[in-house]
Formats: sequence, C-alpha cells, structure tokens
Amino acid sequence: RRIASGLKKAHDVGVVHRDISPDNILLENDRLDRARVIDFGIVKDTNAGAHTIIDNGFAGKMKFVAPEQLGDFGHSVGNWSDVYSLALVILALAQGEPVDLAGSPVDAITKRRNGIDTSGAPEPLRSVLDRMLVPDPAQRMRSMDEVIAALDQLALPQGGGKGGHKGGPDAGQKPVAKAKAATAGGKIPPRNVLIGSGVAAGVALLAGAGFIAFGGKSAPSQSTTTALPAGKTVALEDVQQAILASLPNVACSWVDVAARVDGGGFSLAGEGVSSQPAQVESQVYDAVRQTGAKMTSSDFSKVAPIDASYCSTLDALRGVRDTGASRLMASQPRYELAKLSDGKYAGQVGAKVVTDISLDGVTEDFALYSIEKSNEVSEIIGSREQFMATLKVSDALIQIAKDKYRVISEGTLKPGWSGLVLITGRGGFSDKLLSDLGSAEGRARFSKVAQANGWKASIAWYKFVDDIPN
Repeated sequence: RRIASGLKKAHDVGVVHRDISPDNILLENDRLDRARVIDFGIVKDTNAGAHTIIDNGFAGKMKFVAPEQLGDFGHSVGNWSDVYSLALVILALAQGEPVDLAGSPVDAITKRRNGIDTSGAPEPLRSVLDRMLVPDPAQRMRSMDEVIAALDQLALPQGGGKGGHKGGPDAGQKPVAKAKAATAGGKIPPRNVLIGSGVAAGVALLAGAGFIAFGGKSAPSQSTTTALPAGKTVALEDVQQAILASLPNVACSWVDVAARVDGGGFSLAGEGVSSQPAQVESQVYDAVRQTGAKMTSSDFSKVAPIDASYCSTLDALRGVRDTGASRLMASQPRYELAKLSDGKYAGQVGAKVVTDISLDGVTEDFALYSIEKSNEVSEIIGSREQFMATLKVSDALIQIAKDKYRVISEGTLKPGWSGLVLITGRGGFSDKLLSDLGSAEGRARFSKVAQANGWKASIAWYKFVDDIPN
C-alpha cells in the first residue's frame, strides 16, 4: 500500500514511472516508513503537450513491464502500466520469486496475454492482483486510487518490525542508507532477482511492514566470452557480428545496438528510430540468441517510434549504411520550434540545429541532406567542393578540429522527426534520387547509382516539437 501511495503522488502530477521493479524500491535501515521509489530516468509525462525522446517506446525491465510497454494494445502506456508492474512486484514477493515473463519480446507479450497465475499469493490478495494484472489496460485497474481502495478492503494482519505507518514514499530521492536483502528459506537471491519472504512477507508489505530483496549490479566480467553447456564459448565479437548482420533486415528502422558482457551472458541496448520499435528488439534478440549466447537483459527504450512515411527512405539508405566510426553527432535530440530571431528565416517558426561531422578518413566526395516526413528532401551541401567553399565564407560551418566540423542549419520545420543525412562516395549525389525513393523505380535508380559510386550513408536524428505556442 505504501508503494502504491508513493506512485499515486507521481501520477497526480502527471508522471508515469514505467520501471517499477524490486531494483527501484529501497528501504532505508529496513524501515517501511522510509521506503522510496527511485530511478525515474524513463518516466513518461502524461500532461498534455509533454513528450520524451522515447515517447511510448519500450522502457522498463522485461520481467515487470506491462504488455502495452512491449507494444501490445496500441502502446497505450499510462498510470495503469505502473499498476500492472506493481502487481508483479507484489506477486513476486508473495510467492518468493518473480513470475517467468522474460524471453524474446514476442514470448513476453504472449505470456502476458495468456494471463498471470496468481495462485502463489494468499487468497484475499489474489482478487486484487487479478484485477491489477488484466492484460488489456482498458479492463485493468486504471489508477493507484483503485489499488489503494482495494487493498484497504482486505483484512490483512499488521506486520511487525520497523515502520508500519501509512504514507507515500519520497519518490525520486536517493537512499541515504543501503537496503538489506531478504531471503526465503535461507536462499541467496541471484543478481537482479527478487526473492521474497513467502506469503507472509507479501501480506506484511501490504499491511505496512515487510521485506524487499534487491539485486545489486556486480562489476562486469573482464572476460569477453560466455560458456555454453557443450563447452563452447560465445565471444562478444560473435554477438556484435550477429547484431550487424541483423540490422539491415529490420524494416523501416535506423538503429544502433550496443552489446556488452554482463555476468554470465550479454546485455543489449538499442537507440534510434523505427516504425515498429518492438519488432526491432525482437529481430535483434533472436539473431543474437541464434549464436548460442545467453541474454541477461535487453533495453531498447531509446528506439523511438517514427512515422511510416519515412520507411522507403530508411530502407534504401540502410542498404548502404556506413557501419564504421560515427560521423554525425547530434548536439541534442529534441528541439522546441520557435520564431527565429535572425538570418534568412527571421520571424518564421523553425529551429537552428547544430551537428558535428567527422570526415576523418573520407578521401572522396560527400553531400549533406535533410529528410522529413513524407519523404521531403532538402540539399544542404551538394559536394566536397561546395562544403569547402562554404567553410570560407559562412558562420554556419565551422572547423572545430582536424577533419571535424560543426554545421549550424536552420529552416522552417514542422513538428515531427527529421534526419540529417551524410552520404560519402565517388559523387553522383542528387536530392532527386532521395526524393524519388517512394517509388519502386526510384529505389532501383538509387540502388544502381549508390553501388556504382560506393556510397555510404550516416544519419543523425532530431525530433521537433511545438509544445509552447508561438
């Protein structure tokens, strides 16, 4: 009940946590009256006009997120998503271990749609958990007010120990003392896995006292391989190669995926844009799993949903993607549209976008373009010759180091996503080739010219919003 009260405070100011899990609930000195919900790093602001870089993209730990956070039920993320996650934490505490809801994104969605077995919880509590764990968010308990009211109706014994009074936690504050981990029957909880004190602990927590176990992050292993049952090993390089091989096959996406050794397996983290973020994670996850690697975690919360009108351009450019060193560095991922005070577009609503470009190792020609919704393409720089000429006369292009430059571009923009595209190669660049990618003939022409001239493409993505009236 105390945790629900704390989340209610967050919801009342328009914030959805989206990552309710044992790792993010701490007890100071074992006191429930000092319980704190922490790590609001992936919150979603539900106030009108508010946005985050990941918007409704996947966020949270796979074992505790609601089905809509995985892309099911129209990606309808809200207060009810925290309701679902809190129920999974309570159930894990009551039965002594988390519900098995991990696996690939497709597996995780299927398990949730099939319903959650709450038989490990005491009977009075099961009725509340069942209502909190309805897969369809439209049919689920919709608020922490409902959760608190339902819990108050249960005849639960008051738990002993420290704490015991009601009241919300100090959401978002850092703990000032380490939380101790509880064990069930002398078991040692694995890293990042909650082991509750059985049914009694679950009841006690809801009554106002109890224990929560938290897995701490151990130091990463120095080894870059993980052992397989047959004695074989999977190297980090194998995982990285599997990722690189899978990304060109993920339709309508432009994503970077990092892999690292994590204990006895590997963790993945994705960032970029896609018309179907959940599908990106599923395909990459499956590709890595086929190497025999053990996956410990997968976080694609920074893969943002993008309009399908970008798909033809993304699919064509992804075929010639530069997989080497990063060449485009965005100064910030999100811009508020406003009236420009000077320059060519003074008085008009737009934005000034700052991007750093690395041309280290680029010995041939190159060009810069912007792409927007519905395949609108604009040329910024058409060739190396034009780039160098502009560098001499314009403050919008500055050299900041050897082979590194800063481009300041401005224009009248619309809300939505925009990409800055760098294409390198032996020339033949044309904004018309990009503009025509919406047709099969245009894509064929682009592919032919790109292959003939050895093109390589890089993209930096920006989101433009108009939350503040101009």
